[in-house]
Amino acid sequence: MPVALCIIYDSAAAMTRARGRETPTNPFDYGSAIAPSALVDRVDEVMRLSRAGARRERIFFIGPRRYGKTSILRAVEQRLTAEGLVVLRHDAEKYESLDVLAQALITGAARALTGRLDLAQRALGRFFATLKPEATFHAVDQTLSVTLGVRGSAETSRMPLLTDALDGINALAKSARRKVVVILDELQQVVVDGGVTAERQLRSVVQTHEHVGCIFAGSKTRLLIDMTQDHSRAFYKLGARLFLGPIPRDDFRAFLSRSFAAAGVAT
Repeated sequence: MPVALCIIYDSAAAMTRARGRETPTNPFDYGSAIAPSALVDRVDEVMRLSRAGARRERIFFIGPRRYGKTSILRAVEQRLTAEGLVVLRHDAEKYESLDVLAQALITGAARALTGRLDLAQRALGRFFATLKPEATFHAVDQTLSVTLGVRGSAETSRMPLLTDALDGINALAKSARRKVVVILDELQQVVVDGGVTAERQLRSVVQTHEHVGCIFAGSKTRLLIDMTQDHSRAFYKLGARLFLGPIPRDDFRAFLSRSFAAAGVAT
C-alpha cells in the first residue's frame, strides 16, 4: 500500500531551537517533478527503462499519478542523453491536439539530428514531405522550430499526422546514424484523441522501427493494463510492461531521516 506520511510539528519548540541560528528550511519538494538526484529508491526502474531505450525496444511504464513517474522519466532522459542518445520526451496531455504533438516531435528531432537550418530543410523535405513542414531559425535563442502545412480536422482522424511524424523520425535517425528514444507520457491521451483505430495505427508504425525506441508511459492504470493485456487489442505484446509501485517503507523512512537531518530539524 502507498506510504502515508503524517508529521506533527511543534512550532513553539522549533522557535526555541531556532533562536540564535537560521530557521530550518523545508527539506522536501512536493507536488512537482523533482530532479533525478532527489529520487528515493527507483534505481531499478531507471535502469530498466534506460536499458530498454538504449536497445531501442518498446516498453510500457504504468503507474498512478503522484508516484514519481514523471521524475523517473526525467532521470531516464538524463541518463540516455549522457550516453549519446537523442531523447524526445513529451507529455501528450500538454498538447491540444495530435497535430501539435506531432509538430513538437518533429521540431525536437530536427534540432537534435540536423541543427542547421539548411540541413533541417533538406531533412524535412526528404523524410516528412507528406506533412509539408517548414523550418524556421530563431536568431535570438539559436534554435529551430517546425510548423506543419498539413493539419487534421474534426472530421478526419489526426492520428496519421502522428504516425507519419514517427515514421519520419525513424528514417531521419537512420540517415543521421543516431539512436533515438521517444518517450510519450500519458499515452492514453493519444488513444483518446486518435479514436478507436489509434492503437492499431500506432502499432503498425512503431513495430517496424529499427532506429527509434519507445517508452510509453501512463497513469490510467486500468485502461493501460487492458490495452496491453487483452489479446484482442493492438498493443497486446507490443512491448514489455513495467509497473510502478509505492516507495518501499524502509527506503522512504531513511530518506525522511536524512532530509530532516540535512535541514537541521530534530526528529
